[in-house]
Formats: sequence, C-alpha cells, structure tokens
Amino acid sequence: MQGLTGLLVNASPSEVLMKLAEKGLVHADSFVPVRQWLCRDKLLKASVRQRAKSLVMALTAGRWELSRPVIESTFEQQLEQAFDRASLLCRETAHGLSWSLALETLRVWEYTGRVRRGYFIEGLSGAQFIRETDFASVMLAFEQPRDDVIWMSAVDPAQLWGKELSNTGERTFLRVPGTAVALQVGMPIAVFERQGQTLRVFDPAYLPGALRIFVREYSQCRLFPSLRRLTVKQYPPEAADALANAGFSRHMLDYVLYRGYL
Repeated sequence: MQGLTGLLVNASPSEVLMKLAEKGLVHADSFVPVRQWLCRDKLLKASVRQRAKSLVMALTAGRWELSRPVIESTFEQQLEQAFDRASLLCRETAHGLSWSLALETLRVWEYTGRVRRGYFIEGLSGAQFIRETDFASVMLAFEQPRDDVIWMSAVDPAQLWGKELSNTGERTFLRVPGTAVALQVGMPIAVFERQGQTLRVFDPAYLPGALRIFVREYSQCRLFPSLRRLTVKQYPPEAADALANAGFSRHMLDYVLYRGYL
C-alpha cells in the first residue's frame, strides 16, 4: 500500500484497496486491514491521532495482491498429492478423498503399473497402495527403519496411534493436546500427559536419550509451546535420575523444567 501513496489523485490507497477487498478482488498478507475494516465504525469516531496511527499501520502492514480464482485439481492430481503426503495410501490415510472413487482409480493404476498393492502395515485396511516410483524406498524404510527418538504432540496429524492405529497393551495414551509422545521406530516408548504433569515410560532403556531430546524440543517451543514451566508430578521411581540428568530441577517431590534451559 505504501508504494501507491501519491499515485492516486484526491484518493487514499487505503480506502480504494479496502473497497476492492470488500468485493473480493484483492487481498493482503496481513490481518491488520481486516481488523481495521471490522472496527471501521469505531475508527470513524476516533480521534485524529488514532486515525492517523491506524493509517500508518495499514500502510506498513504487508503486501496486497490480486485475488485469483483457485484452480481445482483433477482427481488423479489429488491422488498424487495424497501420495506426496503419505507414501502409503489406504482408507485411513486418504484424507479428504472419497475412498470408493480413489479405489477405482488405484485399481487401474495397479493394472498399468503405476502403483503396487499389498498388505504392508498391520492395523490398516487391507487395500494398501504404494507408488511404483516410491516402492523401493518405502520398503527399505520398513526393513531398516531409523531408530531416532521423535517427540510429537499426540494430536499431530502425523501421529497415528489412537487414530489410524489402535493402541494395544500398556502403550495406551489419550490422543489429546495435553499429551506428548516419544516414538522410537514408530513405537511409543514414553508419554508426558496432563500438560507434562505425568510421565509414563514404556521402554526404560531409551528414556535417558528420549528425555534429553525432549528438553531440546521443549526449549525450542516445539512441545507444549504455551507452558513456560513444565512440572512433572507423577513419574516412575526409576525415571528420577534420567529426569535430573536431562536438565529437570528437583523441587520437593516434583521435577521442573524451565523454558530456555539450553
């Protein structure tokens, strides 16, 4: 908007752009103009100083662009995009697609050699497909999975336990925002529940390394980003040393981790 200042005679670029935005012809990459438009009645009654301040904010609030119609993808393009998101497609992983329509197309692709069909992951639906171009790399990942420990929010779309995959045995946890789960070779090895107040351990051998990774991820606001302090009140006795060695501070019977430890 600032670049248009002085180009219009007896008109404000802000007013012109807002009128065009109301018609859906332009849009901005900032919410400031939208907030000002929603509060336009209050701005008309505001003081000169407040109106001038709002105009300066609008002039420097971001870039404006013509609104272009969204070109819809064909169903085959949507299938390719689904394969890009998930290397294996089945009923559970084909999000946003009609599985009956997808199955018809995938059967044709199987016949023409574009995909391979099989039963690759136990717990998912029987009809599972992998693109021919991805088959070798996906099978190698199945046979030689990375053993890195990965912490994720339980509700992360990439976290499948409790959603596409059913929790079994003792490795059961709720798929809610207040839970973070550690995965090693795809299996849950530990979880922080109730906003970190409860630590449950499924595989003690990996706990020391998993907690060090948790401290790093928490310090970088990748886990529990709204909590500046995490207090572990319930934990197995054998986890006490691992918590202390990872950087948690002992407060009475609790272990506390502050943001910015690293």
